Amino acid sequence: SWRLWDAGTLWIDIEPRAGEQNFSRLDRYVSMAALTGSEILLPFGMTPAWASARPEEKGVYRRGDTAEAKRIEDWEHHVRTVATRYQGRIRHYELWNEVNAGTGFFTGSPQAMFTLQKSAYAIVKQIDPAATFVAASSVGESAHQLRWFEDYLALGAAKHADVIAYHFYQPRKKPEAILELAQKVRSAMARQGAGHMPLWNTESGYR
Repeated sequence: SWRLWDAGTLWIDIEPRAGEQNFSRLDRYVSMAALTGSEILLPFGMTPAWASARPEEKGVYRRGDTAEAKRIEDWEHHVRTVATRYQGRIRHYELWNEVNAGTGFFTGSPQAMFTLQKSAYAIVKQIDPAATFVAASSVGESAHQLRWFEDYLALGAAKHADVIAYHFYQPRKKPEAILELAQKVRSAMARQGAGHMPLWNTESGYR
């Protein structure tokens, strides 16, 4: 499988200006994946400044990109366009990257992310019922990060996803420490009625 993060295929890359969409890179990647029999996992996310609720906020890649969309209609148009264009060719979508990392990839609230999720899930499933929809990934083991993750689940995230995602990085620890973090994540899922859900580690590395 091939997760397209930092690959020039995010919302900010596809539509940096309202109404001006460029799918050339993503088209090329989808064709490459088909040639090799690889499954693509495509994250949505990273809001272009023109659509951002906080366009002047310092971002990860560009200003405003870590905020939710100001108008839900702009977000829905992007999701619908992507899902329609790649129906049957991209079979796995992920909502966003590491939403609970503090000032990392998302600066909104769990409720703001859940609002984006509900609409994106409904659109993807309407267009391609066979597609797998992965909830926004979380990361880390601090009290704040785990609380954010559980608050997000408490809103009903599992009802609008097929898979829960977490990134099990354990820097400066032995690899076996991943098991302890996974148990904490699974416990949070169980407390919020999501214990039955598949849990995917959609990004990982170790050194």
